[in-house]
Amino acid sequence: MVIKKYFLVLICICQFSYGHQINIYKSNKLYIDDKLIISPLISNELATNIIDQGETFKISNQYSGSAITKTEVKYTFNKSDLILTKVEKFNYNTQYDNYYGYNIDIVNGKSIFNISNNDIESLEDDAEPENYSYGNENNLLTLKLKLKGKNIKYRSHLNKDKYIFLINYYKNKSMPLKIMGYQRCIFDEQIWIINECQPLKFLKKKSFLYFEPDLIAQSKMYLIEGEQVVILKQKYENNQKWYFINYKGKKDINMWIKAEAVDFNEKE
Repeated sequence: MVIKKYFLVLICICQFSYGHQINIYKSNKLYIDDKLIISPLISNELATNIIDQGETFKISNQYSGSAITKTEVKYTFNKSDLILTKVEKFNYNTQYDNYYGYNIDIVNGKSIFNISNNDIESLEDDAEPENYSYGNENNLLTLKLKLKGKNIKYRSHLNKDKYIFLINYYKNKSMPLKIMGYQRCIFDEQIWIINECQPLKFLKKKSFLYFEPDLIAQSKMYLIEGEQVVILKQKYENNQKWYFINYKGKKDINMWIKAEAVDFNEKE
């Protein structure tokens, strides 16, 4: 895996219409209203790359989290008010050739002028799993994580398309970080961009699979608590919510399941 660094040789002078003049020089020096920004998010040691994205700008940092982990973190700011709105973190495990990470959507975030090291460390520490480990079960790569006291086991086929397991969080001021869901996305290794994301859920109890979204179409097959499914589509039938899911075991299974089997906000 190669992490590419891009360096601009010209100054990027961004539009004034967003409220502030944003100048980016050589991709790692940020000027706002002609003032050089000194921030813990911008550092030569972190191989900082600052990217103009129209109404927003993104600060991207890359580093080695450990001997076997490479990491990229991206911070997105609005140009209009210079407020942090999103944090994305991607981790690559060189030993297992696998990716996982998270997105944090932030409401009422801090200005780039006011963000401290403590703010960033506190936010990212809160989003990190309490612990995690990789393994191999029945020729499937497994990633076991403990998140907010909950055990999650993500599984993927070995030597297939590069997928990344993403945790989606929501953050509003001093409120605790909230898990909004999980995704499995295809990951572009060359530019570290995600696409084709699909919702991922984990069963909260043993549940039977159905040939059709109908109670009379129950099969003899079932999945147990903690199993992982990809949601392909959903449907309502007779006041019952259903998911058409993909389950990866010894072979792929595409069948229907009651939404209550995986959604904690659905009634039993």
